[in-house]
Amino acid sequence: MLALSITQPWSYLIIYAGKDVENRGWMTHYRGLIAIHAPLKVDEAFFFRDDLYPLNWDRLPLPSGIMREVPKSRSDYLTGGIVGVATLVDIVTADYSPRSAWFVGPFGWVLRDARPVPFASYPGKPGLFSVPPGVRAALRQCADPHRCGGHPGHPHALARYATGATGRTVDET
Repeated sequence: MLALSITQPWSYLIIYAGKDVENRGWMTHYRGLIAIHAPLKVDEAFFFRDDLYPLNWDRLPLPSGIMREVPKSRSDYLTGGIVGVATLVDIVTADYSPRSAWFVGPFGWVLRDARPVPFASYPGKPGLFSVPPGVRAALRQCADPHRCGGHPGHPHALARYATGATGRTVDET
């Protein structure tokens, strides 16, 4: 399985707020399930110190009421690991119609069926990268959206998961 690093809050918006296009400067021929990795770095334009910076959020095509649901602090966003999965179904350009409100180009990676997975601490890499076999096996269980552990759609619900000394994701509860 391949993974793609997407900074917070963008990875959160893909998993929980219907962001269906990830904008990239390059394309790929790969189609299928990808792991969504949230690197340690966040998109600083959306935070002021540790708090959300609402002026930039107001410009996004967000579902009504979503701002009541998003974490309000930078430290509340999961970073440094795999946070979700989605299916990459297409790559589009500005010529594509109908276009998602999330498309800014030059290449829009069209994502479907995005959903959270138990957090798996793992270093990211540039581009698409392979995930290790142990993490891959756990993520494959999430290929079917109905078999993904039944985690509620909010990152705080995933906070009970941590990476143990073996590098495997363990349930602390």
